[in-house]
Amino acid sequence: MRYARHTLDIEEVGEHIAQGKLPTSLAMTWNGRVSFVLTEALALKKIKLLDVALEGAGATGQGDDNGFDTDVAITTGELSQLIPQLIDALGGGLKRDQPLPKAA
Repeated sequence: MRYARHTLDIEEVGEHIAQGKLPTSLAMTWNGRVSFVLTEALALKKIKLLDVALEGAGATGQGDDNGFDTDVAITTGELSQLIPQLIDALGGGLKRDQPLPKAA
C-alpha cells in the first residue's frame, strides 16, 4: 500500500497498523524548516532545508566558498535540533547495553 501526500491520521491507516503493516519509509517535515524521508532502518534521506530555514542567509559576497560555510552552519544548526526531537518522538535513545539495530 502506498500513500502519497495524504494525512496519516485517517481510520484506514490505523487499521493497517493494527493489522501489523508498517511503513517502509515516511516523508516528514520538521517545524516547517526541514523535510526528509525516514526509512525503516531509521536513516534520514532526501534531507532538504526549506525556505524558512534559509531566510536571511543571503550571499555575503565574502570568500571563495560561494556560501558553502553558511550552508553547512545552517544545516548543522537545524539538524542538531531535529535529531534529538526525532529520537524522542521515536521512543528515545538506546540504552548502553542495547545493541544497535541492524541495517537492511
